Amino acid sequence: MDLSIIVPAHNEEKYIAKCLENIPKEFETIVVCNGCTDKTEEIAKKYTDKVFTLKKMGVARARNFGSKQASNNRLIFIDADIQVNEKILRKIKNSKYTIGGIYQKPSVSNLFSNIYTIVKNIKAHLLKRVGGVIFCNKELFSQVGGFPEDISYREDVIFTKKATKLGNFGMIKEKGIVSMRRFEKTGYIKHIFLVPQSWKNEKMDYPIIR
Repeated sequence: MDLSIIVPAHNEEKYIAKCLENIPKEFETIVVCNGCTDKTEEIAKKYTDKVFTLKKMGVARARNFGSKQASNNRLIFIDADIQVNEKILRKIKNSKYTIGGIYQKPSVSNLFSNIYTIVKNIKAHLLKRVGGVIFCNKELFSQVGGFPEDISYREDVIFTKKATKLGNFGMIKEKGIVSMRRFEKTGYIKHIFLVPQSWKNEKMDYPIIR
């Protein structure tokens, strides 16, 4: 089963190269620049010919658009500030799961970042709520209707919640590197309090940190 890797990117000039450089050329890589005002598009074109531009920002919109450009049955959605390697991608390619994710490790190692990623990995495994890297088969993606475009926060949670009810969920036992930029700039405690707020208000805006 061949892969189509979809990377939504909004002003990710500081991170996009690290995201793309470890992806083998044999895999179709689609970058969807949404609402960018920096050099994200220019940098992405150094790694793939499939770079698209949307004037309006929105991660769900970018992912859904990217899925329509995909040539292969297995889709992998990777956030632009996450790093995966060839081993991870090949395990996803050969996986029996129709929906799933990977575990994460922090880009910086300290007490808070380590605890955060440990909790997030446990939650992904037990509650089947994954983010950062999400893979699924194209047929299942269509059944679910893609990512909800009317919200800017927890769209990945809503998508995986629907998809896991219809598909065969599983976690790939490898770890990708996730950027801790949001926590480093806004504070770990402050970010933690955003989560319960989003439970009450799915329409809340997710702060953009670059």
